[in-house]
Amino acid sequence: MPNKVGRQQFTQALQNTEIDVKQAEQDPALRGALPANADLNRDGKISGGQEIDRLFTQIDSFGRNPGAQDTSLLDPSGNGTQQARSMRALGQLTRNADVMGWTAGVNFERVDFSAYVAPPGTPPGSQTMLGAAATLIRDRKDNYGTHQPWYNLDPNHALPANVKLGGLAQSDRNPNGVWKCNLFGGNAIYVGGFEPPYYGNRGRGEYPNANQFYKFSDKYAAQFGNKVHFQMVGELALNGLDEETKRQKLTELLRTAQPGDLLMVDHQGADVSDGGHTRVVMANDLQADGTGSIHSAQATQSEAAIRSESLSSFTGEETVWILRPNRPRAGQPTEPPPPVTTPTTPPATTTTGAYTVKPGDTFSKIAKTQLGDASRWREVQALNPSIDPRMLKVGMTLKLPT
Repeated sequence: MPNKVGRQQFTQALQNTEIDVKQAEQDPALRGALPANADLNRDGKISGGQEIDRLFTQIDSFGRNPGAQDTSLLDPSGNGTQQARSMRALGQLTRNADVMGWTAGVNFERVDFSAYVAPPGTPPGSQTMLGAAATLIRDRKDNYGTHQPWYNLDPNHALPANVKLGGLAQSDRNPNGVWKCNLFGGNAIYVGGFEPPYYGNRGRGEYPNANQFYKFSDKYAAQFGNKVHFQMVGELALNGLDEETKRQKLTELLRTAQPGDLLMVDHQGADVSDGGHTRVVMANDLQADGTGSIHSAQATQSEAAIRSESLSSFTGEETVWILRPNRPRAGQPTEPPPPVTTPTTPPATTTTGAYTVKPGDTFSKIAKTQLGDASRWREVQALNPSIDPRMLKVGMTLKLPT
């Protein structure tokens, strides 16, 4: 079983294959796994060397790293990546023996981040942002694909709330549909108890394009005459960096992203109408050597989904920002809810002792180093309900599960 699949290996295996885009989108097991925009000539098929090559870059990183020569199938814990899931779907669709063989032994077990629910009464923070993103995917994932009508949940948005907005779906006017990445991000911010940024600073209106969100951060808001809606955790302009420097600086930046943060990107060029700009980080197990993944909720071409993406998903971007919402909406709770005790029910986890927070720690990193599995960060959080994972400070003492 390979850890990676090379670009040349991929194109050679599929060079004589014709992939039916409509069939892929209609099959619930395949929907969202194969990007339809690899169909360059819009004939409903992905075939020929150019389109197969495009399919590779789309599977690897939304097509944002056209120079990628391989794509990872396994994350550091040995589980299948988002790319491996796409490969598995591709093998199921084409019955291609080579492609099916690449993922035949891959373990696809993972945490179901979309099942997360923030405890009632939780003040706006990382837990509410995780719960909001999960809610959008559970309840409204079909309304964030390019071809579907948007169902807005923010009553302060310029467009009506709680109705299907057909103008944002596929139509004669918009034959390719409309990407809804910044709409997903703005709705998640609102549902998470924060005030989204709006053009005009009036507390309502249109969400800015996603590559403009940084202008509402504490670093830039005064410069642009805006209210502060985010803490600027970090930013990186990638153009002009050599590949090694780009990889190093990007790894350092992405490792600072914590659950509930917005991971924003600006694609190369002036086009802001395509996808992948806005992500809500659900978990982060990216390692210092650049291996591992960031698990993010986002609007994709077909639906809202949680993707596990490697470093290569970001190396082809122009700019990357990490923004932390910090402007709660009026009327939101300010104190954590009291713990719920159920004497007749044994606790789900038991503690093994204390852990002292070190520089650079996140719940995911602590779960990885101390428990051997980054996905157990929620168990750490459950044992430390009064601590916001985005506000970890060196010297804090945490309880750890078995």
